[in-house]
Amino acid sequence: MDVAKKNQTKKTTKGRQKIEINPIQGSNRRQVTFSKRRTGLIKKASELCILCGAQVGIITFSPTGKKAYCFGHPDVDTVLAQYLEEGEEEIKENYEDDEPEAATKVSYKEYKLAEKVLEEEKKRAAQVKEMQMVNNNGRFWWDSVDMEKLGMEELEKYIEAMKDLKKNVGLRADYLLNQSMGIVGSQYLNLDSNQSL
Repeated sequence: MDVAKKNQTKKTTKGRQKIEINPIQGSNRRQVTFSKRRTGLIKKASELCILCGAQVGIITFSPTGKKAYCFGHPDVDTVLAQYLEEGEEEIKENYEDDEPEAATKVSYKEYKLAEKVLEEEKKRAAQVKEMQMVNNNGRFWWDSVDMEKLGMEELEKYIEAMKDLKKNVGLRADYLLNQSMGIVGSQYLNLDSNQSL
């Protein structure tokens, strides 16, 4: 009898539903979604290569269109050349000689290392944000200085500190911009570890 009652009651939830796919508004949200989806796509492609021995080539462009991300097994060039039908016999010979499993494992290790570095950077950013909120109640250190109480010598030191801060912020911004464009050199970042942002 209990079974009959259970069968007669209807579900009150709607269950798993499809989400409507629309373009994401806001560049920050779009970049975060792109990064997460790209990571998941590469992970699944890597698993497909390892499990089935498939040849996979993925090229994704960032939402800004400035940066391309590639993943390929055995490599992107081989997959593209095969797709474009340039010397299929030569590609098959190279594929057999290169031990594709080893190449996939190396690519997967590099991917995992990059994923680990990304997670560490996210944790570090969260810690810095939390420290700022705790230490200053969400305010920057220069907001807490009472200008009325500073003497001439202290004001001059304060001005110098602000100039140094401006210089270091500019250097860091240039470094990050150049890094995102792929032209990073050691000359762009000459900050002490105590002054790093």
